[in-house]
Amino acid sequence: MSMLLTAQAMQLKVGNATRKLVLLKLADNANDNGVCWPSYEYIADMCEVSRRTVMRHIKTLEEMGLVSVSSRKGEKGNSTNVYQLHLGGDKLSSPSDTRSPGGVTQDHQPSDPVSPGISHRTSHKEPKKNKQKKSAEFESCFSQIWAVFPTKKSRKNALAKFISIVKAQSEPPEVFTEMLCQDIETRVANRQFGFDRLHLTTYLNQERWNDDHEINQASHGGAESHAQRLEQLNADLLARYGHTATPIRQSNFAPECGGLDPSEVCGGIWHEMDLQGTPIDLDSSDFHDVSD
Repeated sequence: MSMLLTAQAMQLKVGNATRKLVLLKLADNANDNGVCWPSYEYIADMCEVSRRTVMRHIKTLEEMGLVSVSSRKGEKGNSTNVYQLHLGGDKLSSPSDTRSPGGVTQDHQPSDPVSPGISHRTSHKEPKKNKQKKSAEFESCFSQIWAVFPTKKSRKNALAKFISIVKAQSEPPEVFTEMLCQDIETRVANRQFGFDRLHLTTYLNQERWNDDHEINQASHGGAESHAQRLEQLNADLLARYGHTATPIRQSNFAPECGGLDPSEVCGGIWHEMDLQGTPIDLDSSDFHDVSD
């Protein structure tokens, strides 16, 4: 663990909170030479994000020049990523930081327009042509996502959310768009439960591309499901009354049902009566002559 690298990483601006957390974890694992080799799974577990998210942010950090990635073979033939951090170079320091290597001890005032780090955003107003070009680029990328997403609702809200997410990230819109399209196509191919009813706005708001992919289980036929429901109903009747009376499966209307609707349970009332109970002794006084 290098305290110097951790402090340097803390000072950097990388354009995304999760990306900053991944960078800090790499710095925390690095030795004094800035070298470390944690696995994707370990970083994901420590940062409480998905493995896919860690891979994406490390790739962006590599493109920003903060991390270089190399591969080495282990004793068992497996491949391991080795990370070399570059947090104290000239590219990471502003002109006012020359007295403090790496910008670790130099504090910037809130009004200082220069930040010790890499940022693709600027406080200056962009020309109108650039804004129009970016707007067209965003809409073109969004159209690709809209084309593959199964639910076509609330396009305006989804577009606004997509643009806000892209502006907050440092990676090019095309890279982010390609990743989303691949994720959506995978979930559609897997027939993920409920995904065909999900709105694109909700997908973007909740960052659902970070969720694990699920494969929908094939449902049973209608006839089998109906039979299972009948079996369950028979079991409930047996538990409650001690019998199932007329079988629930019987669809023909039987005369002994006494005129009941076929959906009603019948035929079990006599089984509930004790036909061999105590006899009733009647004498002659209990009868009346009604012949007169």
